[in-house]
Amino acid sequence: MKELQSVLVVLYDVHGRIDL
Repeated sequence: MKELQSVLVVLYDVHGRIDL
């Protein structure tokens, strides 16, 4: 599940950078 957790972290980070 480490891979999935890493992907979620990356997606969340990108979403935060977009700052909708």
